[in-house]
Amino acid sequence: MVNQKLELLANKFVRERCETFPGLGTFYGLSDYYSMLSYPTKERMESFIKFLEELSRETMAISDDLEELDRIDQELLQFICDYEVFRSRIPSYEESNVSPAYLTLNGVYDILQLPRLAEKQKMEFILSRLNQSKILFESLKQTWESATLLALEDTIPQAQNVGKILKVMLKPLIDAFPQKKPVVEDSIKGVSKKGKLFAKWLEKEIKPRTEVSCRPLGKENYQKLLEIRREGHSWSERLRIGEKSLKESWKRLKNLAPSLSPENGTIESALARVKDNVPRIPVLEIARNAHRKVLTFLKEEHLLQVPNAPIEIIEPPSWDPFWGEGMMGATLAEFLTNYPVLKIIVPPPKTENGEKELNRSFILLGIAHEGAAGHLSSYLLRKRRGNIIRLLTPQETGFDDRWTFYWEQLLREHGIEPTVEYEFFQEHRVFWCSLRSICDVKLHCGLMSFEECVELLEKKGSVSTITAKMYAKAIVMMPGYFSSFNIGKERLIRLREDTKKQLGALYSPALFHKWIGEAGDIPYTLLKSEIQERVKRAKRQVE
Repeated sequence: MVNQKLELLANKFVRERCETFPGLGTFYGLSDYYSMLSYPTKERMESFIKFLEELSRETMAISDDLEELDRIDQELLQFICDYEVFRSRIPSYEESNVSPAYLTLNGVYDILQLPRLAEKQKMEFILSRLNQSKILFESLKQTWESATLLALEDTIPQAQNVGKILKVMLKPLIDAFPQKKPVVEDSIKGVSKKGKLFAKWLEKEIKPRTEVSCRPLGKENYQKLLEIRREGHSWSERLRIGEKSLKESWKRLKNLAPSLSPENGTIESALARVKDNVPRIPVLEIARNAHRKVLTFLKEEHLLQVPNAPIEIIEPPSWDPFWGEGMMGATLAEFLTNYPVLKIIVPPPKTENGEKELNRSFILLGIAHEGAAGHLSSYLLRKRRGNIIRLLTPQETGFDDRWTFYWEQLLREHGIEPTVEYEFFQEHRVFWCSLRSICDVKLHCGLMSFEECVELLEKKGSVSTITAKMYAKAIVMMPGYFSSFNIGKERLIRLREDTKKQLGALYSPALFHKWIGEAGDIPYTLLKSEIQERVKRAKRQVE
C-alpha cells in the first residue's frame, strides 16, 4: 500500500491538473472535468506552476518512517512535479501553439469512444461541450502571438475544416437521434465559423511575421532535462550511444538483407521486398490474431502473465493526422477508473495506388509493442498494483517505451516468429529508433536544423517525406522522448542479468517482468532501487 500522505498529494495533483487542463478529465476518468476547454489562460498556467512547486515542497517534507518503496514513491512524485514545471516553462506557454480545432475534435472523439456512456448521454454531452468549445478559438489566440511555421502548417487547414470533420464524426449519432439534427448542425456551424475566422487570422496576421520553423531546447536546457529525468549522462554521451546503436544495427541489417533480396542484397531492396508483402485478408483480423498469438506465447514461454482486460483493436479516427503511414498506437481513456478503455490503433494498408506498408511481420511486431507485451500490459500491471503515483508519470518521457522495445527484442530472441523477414523488420525498427535518437539530441542541441532532420529520417529511414516530417515534428514537441527507447532497453537487459545473479534459483523471467511492469514508468535510477528492494524482500522470505 502506498503511504497515505503521498497518496493524498497524488490525488491533489490529479485534481489540480484537471482544473488546469479540463480535457484530461476523459483521460483520467473524472467526469466533472469532461470538457473541450482543455487549455488554460496564461494566468492559470502560472498558477499551476506555483501549485507544482508547493506540491514538491510538501512531498519532500514528508519524513515519516518511510519504507524503501514509499521513499521511491516520494522521489517519483518529486520527479513528476519537476518535470511538469520544466515542460510548462520550456518552451514558454505563449509559444506552445495549441490548436483549438484539434482540442475540439479530440474531445468529441474521446467522448464517442466511452463504452459506458449511452448514445443519448454522448449526444447531450457533446452538444453542451461544442457550445463551450467556441470560446477556445478566442481564448487560445494568445498562444499564437509567437507562432512556429510547423504549428501553422497543421493548424490552419485543421481550423478551416473542423466543421466538415465534425459532421463525419457525429453522423452516426445524428442518424440515431434525427430530432436532434437541427441543434447539432447549428452547433457545428458555430464551431465551423469560429474555425474559419481563426484560420483566416492565422493566415493574415500571424503567418506573415513568423520566421522560426521550430523551437529546439538548446544544449543547456536539454542537459537540464536529462538531469530532471535522472539519466546519469550528458547530452553528448546520449548522442554517442545513439550513433553506436545505429552503426551496430546497420551492420546487422546488411548481414540479413541478402537472404531477403538475393538479386543485389542491399538493405533498401530487402526493405522494399518485405513492405510489399501485404496480407490478402482484413488487417484488423490479422491484428487480432496477432494479439492472441502474443498472449499465448508469453504464457507458454513463462515470460509474463498479462492481467485480463478487454482490449479493442480498431482502425484510427479519420480526422487525426497523426495516424497513417503504417503507424500503430495504443490509446487509453478513463485511466484511473476500474474499467479503463484500452485500444490498439491499427491503420489499414493503403490502396493499390499508394504505398503498401503493413505486412504480417510488421503487424505482429506492432501488436506486440502496443498491446500484450507492450504499453497496455505495462499499464495493466501498474494498475493492478493499486498505487496512483505509479500511474502518473508523464507519457512524453518515453520511459514506457524502454519496456516495449525490450519486449520486441526478447520475443525475437525466443522465436515468436522464426523467419528472416520478422528478424529484419525488428532490426530495422532498432535502426529507425537509433536514427530518431540521434535526431532528438542533434536537433535540440543545435547541431541539426529541422530540414536536415527531415532529410535524414527520409533517406536513412526509407520513409516518405510525410512520415519523416511527422516524426520530426514529434521530436520537436517531445525532447528526450525518442532517445530514451534504446538506452532504456539496454538498461533493462543489464538490470535483468544483475537480478538473475542476485536471485539465483529464485529468479524467473515472469517474476522479473512482473516486478518491472508493476514498478511503472519511473526513472531508471528509481527502477533499479525498486528491483534491489524486491530482491532483498524475496531473499528474506526464504531465509
